[in-house]
Amino acid sequence: MLPSRPKIQPVKGGANRDPVSAGWGNGILSELHLPQERVYFDYQEVGPIEVDGRKVTFESVFAKSYSDFGPNSFHASGSVMEQGQASELLLSCDSFYSYLVNEEQLSTEDWKTFRSVHGDWLPEPVPVVTVNGAIISEAGYSVDFGNGSIVFPQKIRGNAHLVSQAQAGAMSIVVDDVAGFSPGDMAVLKGETVPQDEVVIIQSVVLPNTITLSEALSFSHATGKQVEEMAPVVRATYRYIEQHLSLYEFNPPNPAGPQAMMPAMSHEFCETGDTGLGILRLKNPIFNSWTGSMPDGWATGGLGALQTAKGQGILGDFSLRLTATPNTGWSYCHQTHTGTHSGNITFSCWVRTDQTAKIEIVPSGEPAISTCLDCRAGQIAEAFKDKWVRLSVSVQGQGPFEVRLYAQLSENDGGTASFDGCCLLVK
Repeated sequence: MLPSRPKIQPVKGGANRDPVSAGWGNGILSELHLPQERVYFDYQEVGPIEVDGRKVTFESVFAKSYSDFGPNSFHASGSVMEQGQASELLLSCDSFYSYLVNEEQLSTEDWKTFRSVHGDWLPEPVPVVTVNGAIISEAGYSVDFGNGSIVFPQKIRGNAHLVSQAQAGAMSIVVDDVAGFSPGDMAVLKGETVPQDEVVIIQSVVLPNTITLSEALSFSHATGKQVEEMAPVVRATYRYIEQHLSLYEFNPPNPAGPQAMMPAMSHEFCETGDTGLGILRLKNPIFNSWTGSMPDGWATGGLGALQTAKGQGILGDFSLRLTATPNTGWSYCHQTHTGTHSGNITFSCWVRTDQTAKIEIVPSGEPAISTCLDCRAGQIAEAFKDKWVRLSVSVQGQGPFEVRLYAQLSENDGGTASFDGCCLLVK
């Protein structure tokens, strides 16, 4: 059942209590169209602190729904900023929906790698792959979760030529290459004329180069004639992540009281939307998929010493935790969006540290632009220390765009920082 009054931890601060805290969760629920699932909220407040002579309160809510892999589920986070007594509030809400895709037919160019139309497959539940309707064991292929593709160890469509004449009535043929042929496959054996082309069903494959047939040949076929398998159909059932970004505004009445949020000018960005605005896909943006100590789709860079590890996530199961060794040089985790997009490109990410952190975007052929968080000293530093903070940085450029995550502010810094919910937006 969809909760109508989610419980949110009361805000500390007495007179500085933000009036939105009692009701804005309901607004997120109604605007994001959550399925009827179990929803949990984590709540944090920073402030009020003084910025340029004004009292500012930063607040964040992180919501997770648990559906036992039902039709769809979501992870969302939002950050509210209150400025002065006017209570001008703005929520930026990141949503990562997961969708179940049933038996999508995959495409291929080499009959070895088969691609989906979606990337960012989830490792759980395990994808189900079929070839011509038969379920293939997980040991029979590998999965590229970031790109959404299936890779077989060799081509699965056979294409060979006879190395000796096949006589009429024969129950086997000898070919130059048995790769791709499997029991049950249907293939076409070319004849001297088109009417003598034969459709054969493969009974077994006997190494090194013999194929046995389920029925005897009707015609003789000369050496060199082609044997080509009919194109196999590869399908996959899987879950993938799609990212959305929504802007909300809240204008409390006077006196202030609970009120649901409304979209700010109906700004809703998503990967599949055609609005002139949109999200540029980054692989594994919430760090759900890992190979060893590295998140899939990401790489390390720089000359400094860097450790990568799984941290506690706010949007999924994991965040990326980086530890930079002091006095060893720059080190970072990065990936590149290869597309070319003109306009304002914004990279944003949730960051948590009790030391330093930085995010950076590097347009092709242009200087890097960054923004940072320093929690080592000062009032603002103490307020944001060890709390999730949304950082963003914008640049004009054409692309490709490289995005970088740092646990340091200089090449001599060192420390630990966690990152989650990376988003690349074009406007």
